Amino acid sequence: MAPQTTPNGIYSVDFDATKVVTFPNIQTWTNDLFNAVGNGGGNALEEDFNWMQDLFQGVDVSRHLPINLIVGELGGGATWSPENLHLNVTVSVSISKSPLFLRYLVVSEMTEVFMLDQGRGWFGGSTTPGSRNGNGNEGDNGEALSRFLGRQFLVNNGSSVEATAPRFTVGNNWLQTSSRDNFITNPGAPSNSDIKPDADVGCNTLFISYLNTQLGFKPKEIVQHAAPNMQGVYKNLTGDDGDPFPVFALLLNSAFPPGPPGGVGAQVDATKQAVDSPFPIALLEFISSPKSWFGKDEVVNAVADPARKGLYPDVILLQLQGVSRNLMNAALPILSGPALGFASGSGFNISFDSNKGIQFQQPNNVFIPQIILFPLNVTFTAASIASFPSGDVIPGTFGPFPIVLELNAAVTELGLNLTALTEITFSFGENPYFHNVIDITPLNSPPTQTNLNPWYLSQDLRVFTATPELDQRPVKGSSIHALSPSFPATAANNSGAYQYIQDLLRYMNTEYSDPNGQDPFATSVNSALPSQFYVYSQDSSVSPYTYGTGLARYANFNFAIARVRLQGTPGTPANDVRVFFRLWNTNSADTQFDESTYPSHKDASQQPIFPLPAADLHTIPFFATKNNPDPNDPNNAEYGPNGVGVNTHNMDGSVWKYFGCYLNLYDPTVKFQKIGSHHCLVAQIAFSGTPVTITGTFHPSPENSDKLAQRNLSTTFAENPGPATKIIPQTFDLRPTTPVTGTALDPQQERPDDLLIEWGDTPPDSTCQIYWPSISAPEVIRLAQKYYGNHFLTAKDAHTIELKSVRGISYVPIPPSNGENYAGLITVDLPMTITAGQHFNIVLRRLSTYTRPRLVPPTILRRQGVEPVHTAPAPETPSLSPQQPQQQGTLQNPTTDPNPGPNLPGPPPHEPTADYWKYEVGSFAVSIPVAKAEDFVHYELDALAIFKYRLQQTPTTDRWHPVLKRYVDVLIGRVDGLVGRPGAAQGVPAGPNGAPIGVHWPGCEGGEHGGWNIWAWCVRRWRLWRTWWTWRPWRHEGGSGYQGHEGRGGPSGYEEHREGEQHHGYEEHRG
Repeated sequence: MAPQTTPNGIYSVDFDATKVVTFPNIQTWTNDLFNAVGNGGGNALEEDFNWMQDLFQGVDVSRHLPINLIVGELGGGATWSPENLHLNVTVSVSISKSPLFLRYLVVSEMTEVFMLDQGRGWFGGSTTPGSRNGNGNEGDNGEALSRFLGRQFLVNNGSSVEATAPRFTVGNNWLQTSSRDNFITNPGAPSNSDIKPDADVGCNTLFISYLNTQLGFKPKEIVQHAAPNMQGVYKNLTGDDGDPFPVFALLLNSAFPPGPPGGVGAQVDATKQAVDSPFPIALLEFISSPKSWFGKDEVVNAVADPARKGLYPDVILLQLQGVSRNLMNAALPILSGPALGFASGSGFNISFDSNKGIQFQQPNNVFIPQIILFPLNVTFTAASIASFPSGDVIPGTFGPFPIVLELNAAVTELGLNLTALTEITFSFGENPYFHNVIDITPLNSPPTQTNLNPWYLSQDLRVFTATPELDQRPVKGSSIHALSPSFPATAANNSGAYQYIQDLLRYMNTEYSDPNGQDPFATSVNSALPSQFYVYSQDSSVSPYTYGTGLARYANFNFAIARVRLQGTPGTPANDVRVFFRLWNTNSADTQFDESTYPSHKDASQQPIFPLPAADLHTIPFFATKNNPDPNDPNNAEYGPNGVGVNTHNMDGSVWKYFGCYLNLYDPTVKFQKIGSHHCLVAQIAFSGTPVTITGTFHPSPENSDKLAQRNLSTTFAENPGPATKIIPQTFDLRPTTPVTGTALDPQQERPDDLLIEWGDTPPDSTCQIYWPSISAPEVIRLAQKYYGNHFLTAKDAHTIELKSVRGISYVPIPPSNGENYAGLITVDLPMTITAGQHFNIVLRRLSTYTRPRLVPPTILRRQGVEPVHTAPAPETPSLSPQQPQQQGTLQNPTTDPNPGPNLPGPPPHEPTADYWKYEVGSFAVSIPVAKAEDFVHYELDALAIFKYRLQQTPTTDRWHPVLKRYVDVLIGRVDGLVGRPGAAQGVPAGPNGAPIGVHWPGCEGGEHGGWNIWAWCVRRWRLWRTWWTWRPWRHEGGSGYQGHEGRGGPSGYEEHREGEQHHGYEEHRG
């Protein structure tokens, strides 16, 4: 028969007469194709063409019309090629003769013709319309797009590839490879030329489905945002410069774990969902952070607080991963499970914190998938207290068993019903405890103070400074109490400090033991301890000196006091209650309890009775009697004799008891590798009735245990005369993630611990750098790509990670290792817009994974069914086209391709054998108050002198040496910037206790001081200069200096300003 032309002349339809012997009905099948009616009631082939024309809006393919459409036999696929001025498209009836299948083949081929004439990158990377760019075919990306659009065509017509053309799926060809190589941003060689239905085409096909179904971009948007590579398409769609492969792979790996090296990975089950479009996939898990353990006694305190009214805000976090903001459901998580039934009918409640709201990893980009946090509040009432387990604690026993209840959460996102679970523990009372809770700020506090008490600033652990040469009675007491002990100026030494803390503890245990009496730890003016007003919002400051007028500098003595509470029944005492004070050598988020960090001398029943230093001295104990009491002496004054010492008490009924230590930080005889200017201090209650114990993979910490209390010591100031002074450095120490070995591991078991950074109100786009000299920065980036996807980290150099602050959160993976702890330096470079009086807090939390054997059905990670209903924009299915590398496009059945790539039967999707959730190991804060330089320059000089000395004393082979070297370099820049003279910091000598008076400091020589360079005098003169002069660097032949305004000569080394000179740097004007 003669060819038949469709109504508008788009196709000339015929069949291959040479195939009549093989297929006697081929003419009938051709007529059925030609006469097929589309959804719009017209010719189906022309309606399909118009649909493609709309996708490729603006692309003119009229030069190919009419297109010669030939029904033949090609081993199951299809092909197209130009012939003279026209285009031949041949489709095969080897697999199916249905008009829908043949139309599917036509669409898969014709979309490649549209790509070629579009000339924007889809066809082999060519950006010239009609040009094959030397590759001759559409390449991986174009092949994947044709498969995606072919799939979408079938979906639009009520079918799917699995139903109509199941042999044309390619997604499993990538999923079944154990390596799952990155063909999105690292295309295989030769680039963009391999169109076989193998792993690279499978990867690209899955990625386009990810753009559509996971991120919500419609097929037309994907087609129109063309680029020569998939990363470019992603960037054009989202505006994100980052690598899109990691989060794409993370989601697929979570649902279909890769196999072991050389093995076969889990694959999509075609009977349950679309092989080439298994999306959407999302991850939901709890972070039991910072608190999932509630003790009866602390809850009693919380309920009695008239401001707090039993509220624990943001103590549990629910983490959602893989969803973009523009597709995010507005509905909040639905909570359920036995934990909600605790104290049923009492008003006890666990609910979303609407005041804080949802926290986003990247709040300003609504198109990218990201990590999203839902903060949850826990609220107790007076009526709920009766539901706690009760009973007296008998020393040597564990008391009543706590109640452990499961909390479940459900979230509907992207059409998925996601679930997560965690456990909440409700513990018995009448045992010694710390009140480590979030406390509402007193009403009379200044408005700049935060209204939450962070976990790393315990309510019952305080630090204060005594300067006996200025104040011989630092703890004042009150009119209703006896006179507090004195710290005479004549005793301003270590022996006097130990005697003072012992006298003070005896005084406080006599005068302040009644819980119904005056609170000596109050943050108001009624506080017995000095400088406690900002105790809930700032670190505790420790320093070697206080500076007075003129040349005066006075020695400081720093102390810690812990209050232990008991709400018991009289006559059932808790005897031999001890408190151990332990200081970390720097900031650390590893304050969780274990024997290597909290070593102790034990009695015959293995109960801790005396704290010991860590083997590597990264933590050491401090005492109230002397530097190193003898743990083997049963009569030592600290915890003896016979269990009654300065830091051992018997408690009965409702009572407060006080324990303390002298923080002898600046004594060179104390064997302690002090790193940085910030330290974590933890007090541990050692009581045999309720020992601190490790349960499975869960380690108690100050975050969740009422037997551990934490405070951070010191603060770093910022000023804004120039770039160097707004760079805030802090050292910190982290354990490596514990490596996990074995086969057939759940993905959660292999995941490293996280460093979660909460930026608070830190100015956005502040630059943060994390320097880990023992870690490869590219390895951190690799882990972030694997487990976070969008991570926004960059490798600044071989060992430095850089990221920008956001109005939200950031994550940094902690690499696994069996080696030493990671010594680190974090610096925060604030913008030039900061002003005195501002205060920024950045919280860093370590998150680890808790493992519990599977008790409940698994969380639904992926949508079930071939093409289920999607609540976001309509799902779009990838096209098919397994083709051979030849001059024209070819769509082939993978089973007949001479090089089909792997097509092995793979295992079904792996279901975990355990339940997992994140919990908080520990935390610390980078506290940044902004002040005027004259208010803290002398402390900065002391810090520089101290850390120059520490650097000198640290062997070059020590893990901390490169960190201290960089830290000193930052301090030098800060001092130079604060003083306003480059090179000024070089004259500050190394000293174990700060910059000594009388040192040589460049720029302060000569004059009335006869060549002696007294830095305190220089600071005063510097203040005067900073007030009345505008400084500008100037340059002349043979030297350089600074000059002042006001038309007169400046001090030595300065000249008056002359018009017409070139000036660089900054100006600072009075007023």
